[in-house]
Amino acid sequence: MLAWLVVVTSLLSVILILMIVGLALYFRQLGRAIREMELTLRTVREEIVPLSDDARQVLRRADGLLITTQGEVERIGRVTAVAERLVEGRVVVDVASKAVTSSRSTISSVLEGIKQGLKVLRSTRDESKEESGDE
Repeated sequence: MLAWLVVVTSLLSVILILMIVGLALYFRQLGRAIREMELTLRTVREEIVPLSDDARQVLRRADGLLITTQGEVERIGRVTAVAERLVEGRVVVDVASKAVTSSRSTISSVLEGIKQGLKVLRSTRDESKEESGDE
């Protein structure tokens, strides 16, 4: 019986030693994992701060760009309105120019008609003087 007691005690001691060694290895790996997580979190924190600063700067620049773009769009709208007015004015000028040209040609035609009429009247007056002088 003493032999059984020695064997059981020896087995229990070996099992207890194996459990202690297993737990030590487990806690060692757990410690490594925790240190690696700590390093990873520190690296992430060190990278996130500059990244967030860059993101803020980008957002500020984008906001400034939007404001500038809005101003440019308004300016283009004003220029377009002025250009439309100029084009409309050009159309009015073209119509007026055509009207003046048309009236000039009409006036020219009337003046030419008057000239021709005067020539006819002179020629008939000259003819009538010649006829009255010959008689």
